[in-house]
Amino acid sequence: MGPVLAGAALFLALMVGLFGALEVLAPATARPWNRRAMALGAGLFVLDTLVMQAVGAPLLAWLAARFEAPVARTLTRAALVFVASDLCGYWVHRAMHRVPWLWRFHRLHHEATELSFLDAWRQHPVDFVLHGVVVGLPGAFLGLSLSELGSVVLLRKTFTTFLHANLAVSFGRVLASPAFHAVHHSADARDFDTNFAGTFPLWDVLFGTWSEHRAPRPASPGVGPVGAAGAVTRHVWAAVAGEAAAGAILALRPPPRAAVGAGGGAARPRGRLSPARARPVAPRRPAPATLRGESPDGRDEHVRAL
Repeated sequence: MGPVLAGAALFLALMVGLFGALEVLAPATARPWNRRAMALGAGLFVLDTLVMQAVGAPLLAWLAARFEAPVARTLTRAALVFVASDLCGYWVHRAMHRVPWLWRFHRLHHEATELSFLDAWRQHPVDFVLHGVVVGLPGAFLGLSLSELGSVVLLRKTFTTFLHANLAVSFGRVLASPAFHAVHHSADARDFDTNFAGTFPLWDVLFGTWSEHRAPRPASPGVGPVGAAGAVTRHVWAAVAGEAAAGAILALRPPPRAAVGAGGGAARPRGRLSPARARPVAPRRPAPATLRGESPDGRDEHVRAL
């Protein structure tokens, strides 16, 4: 456990040094960091890494031991694994949005109100492990060595952090970027179920889920981060016993202190699983849902069949 924790801490420190500095020097939107959101992302990354090491890594190692590498050249094999892993990542990400039970876990990731680099790791452990295992399957089937697989994983994690950074960077349809991924987190109903790719937007173009980036940068539909323990607890109960149980459990906790918005008024209340809370919009446009696809009466319309 010690080496895993040390590795996770080192990775976070490197991400803060790289993308934290870029967000300060050239942010897409000038704003102070949300320290609670950053603490939540960092804490969940450490927790998820430990769970992945305990559950996902042994499973992938077991699979890798049963397959011989069909490609001899290491560089070619690593390239094949990287591309195949991204395709697998596209489909498991799409499933997270379309399968009701999986969305209950993945919705935690979409609660951030303003994207920053550490929001990349605002993930439920089930979401993190399932995604990690599916993305790791090509490496296991192609017999990637531990060092090769580690290099692919490190590269993907770094790029995922970049995608969530508050940076005005776009590579069009060539490569995923913060502008590309911001559309995926958009509150605009026209952007729901779009831009799933983690590296190559080609998958979205081929499978009909591509959406153009529109300025200004779309706002996320979340209503604000909560403490790591509260967020994980709520989503565990919501996934296992339903939202009613999650609400009843957390209703026993004292209510959060009232926050004051930028204009002096009360800020939006926290807790995205609560019923209707549509934000005011221009009359000509339909009000975006409280949650990605949740209707004002509480029915979840986001999830559809693949």
